[in-house]
Amino acid sequence: MSEILYRWHREGAPAFDAEHAWSGLWGAEYSADGSRTQCRTCDGTGEGWRDCPRCHGAGGDCSRCEGAGVIDECEDCDGEGWQDCVRGFSACWSAAELHAYITAHAGTPDDAEGRVIVFEGRVAGTGFDGEPCAVPQRVIEEIPWSELVRRTQA
Repeated sequence: MSEILYRWHREGAPAFDAEHAWSGLWGAEYSADGSRTQCRTCDGTGEGWRDCPRCHGAGGDCSRCEGAGVIDECEDCDGEGWQDCVRGFSACWSAAELHAYITAHAGTPDDAEGRVIVFEGRVAGTGFDGEPCAVPQRVIEEIPWSELVRRTQA
């Protein structure tokens, strides 16, 4: 089922189309296809000492840590340096909701920083802040941020 949604799409983000419809944490560095973000915990290195989750640091004959009791990999990304994104672009149900969401996370963007896209899409999941994530099917209109502000204050 298609829904009408609102999204602020920053300049330089992957193309606004179904193929690139992925969402990650604010400020994360995306992979070339946009489906993964660099792990913030290890800064993409995949490194991070921690007690072995299988033997809880005891070591011995543990096959997971090879007896060391510790593992040299980031717990959040399992040593890959990258984390999977959520399918769909983060979006909001209304212009007013988008205005509140973006100003809370990014302040007041300049028109040159991106554009507001009103689109028809299929909700594919929930983002990291509880927002709907949707795969676009049709763009209804694209407007500058200043126009969204004007509409929400009218």
